[in-house]
Amino acid sequence: MMVIKMAGFTELIKNFDKIRDYARDFLVYGYKCRGDYTRKSSRSYNNERRRIESYLARYVKWETSARGKNLFINTNTADLSQNPLFSVWETKTFTSNDCLLHFYLFAILMKLPGLTAQEVSNILYDQYLSSFENPPSPDPMTIRNKLNEYADAGLFSKQKKAKPCIITSAMTH
Repeated sequence: MMVIKMAGFTELIKNFDKIRDYARDFLVYGYKCRGDYTRKSSRSYNNERRRIESYLARYVKWETSARGKNLFINTNTADLSQNPLFSVWETKTFTSNDCLLHFYLFAILMKLPGLTAQEVSNILYDQYLSSFENPPSPDPMTIRNKLNEYADAGLFSKQKKAKPCIITSAMTH
């Protein structure tokens, strides 16, 4: 879950990809109006547009046409000292579970490659979290999703053998 800070309040966002996709659409394609977004509701469009406007207030412009209010991001690259989209990325934060899982999952799989996600979960609870008085308790599906995310990013290699999936090793760089 990500915390997005905007104009005096904090908003929780589960998926950063959505705001990134809207920002990319506005920057790359430009001149977007509400009617151009058919994959989601008008309310979703308004929410994402509002977020983008709060992050990139100096750069978001609009024009009115027969199609409606068309939004676009306007920058002069000669005047930029940094990437204005960094302010969008900067809103991405991590939960304590994200940080906990990041380090423990790597520790477990560096010592014991070739485990299934369920085996990793069991070791996490039995050998790591059990030593805390009130341990955080990410559910096994969260652990499986995090392992899949890391495998997709190339940090772990993954091998599917009928059932269950085995995380074979942590990649070293």
